[in-house]
Amino acid sequence: MARRVIGLDVGTHAVRVAEVELEDPPRVTAFGQVALPYDAVRDGEVVDAGAVTKAVERLWNELGLGKGEVRLGIASPRVIVRTVDMPAMSEADLEGALRFQAGDLIPIPLDEAAFDFQVLETVARAEDAGADAEPMQRVLVAAAHRDAVEDRKSTRLNSSHTVISYAVFCLKK
Repeated sequence: MARRVIGLDVGTHAVRVAEVELEDPPRVTAFGQVALPYDAVRDGEVVDAGAVTKAVERLWNELGLGKGEVRLGIASPRVIVRTVDMPAMSEADLEGALRFQAGDLIPIPLDEAAFDFQVLETVARAEDAGADAEPMQRVLVAAAHRDAVEDRKSTRLNSSHTVISYAVFCLKK
């Protein structure tokens, strides 16, 4: 049996969920949405956690979703996404280098941010670089105000679901 995951998006006007079996290729096995009351979510921020929770529970019941891993999407003006080119290095060294440069990359104090990164590609060397140029990697850096993430966590899922990761979406550059 293929591993399955549930993607949950809490938008301004609706809560959406997609259940995906992680086969090759991945397969959507369930999808649905439930409208939210006016102003339950405003400017990407949960204002009425009770209303959002009720909508999530209704959606789960309507789709008959069982236990599963949940990946929660976060879209907010308080989410920052950047790409940065860095010399190729180990993941541990890259994390340290990005944290050191965080003040130049994101306009949020690092101690107030949920911060993560993903290497998008490694390039042997730039086309216009000399033969002795070191390999570079393009890195996606994502950060959000920690309380924006905590707001989503306060949207209680029933006890049979565990949020395993967050996907962030930047609303403006």
